[in-house]
Amino acid sequence: MTCRKRLLFSIFGIFVVTFMAIALVWVRTETIRLGYECARISRDIETAMRVQKKLRLEWERITAYSELERIAREEFGLAPPDPSEIEFLVDDADAAGR
Repeated sequence: MTCRKRLLFSIFGIFVVTFMAIALVWVRTETIRLGYECARISRDIETAMRVQKKLRLEWERITAYSELERIAREEFGLAPPDPSEIEFLVDDADAAGR
């Protein structure tokens, strides 16, 4: 092997080793970054699940008949009508037997 070929082979070898070292560092850096990102996403999912659970409980609470009745009485001053206050409306077309 001539001196020139040895020099080119050495330079190529150094280039390959340098490239592999850079690739190894990049892969390791990406692995760490993705690990942190997975941890962050897991925390976000846990937070979203806790919020969803709270919202479901709140929804169940406010849509329960007893809660709706309490809100109607306390906040709006509503009460069930007396039987004497109930009026039935009849459609003229239905009353005529259409």
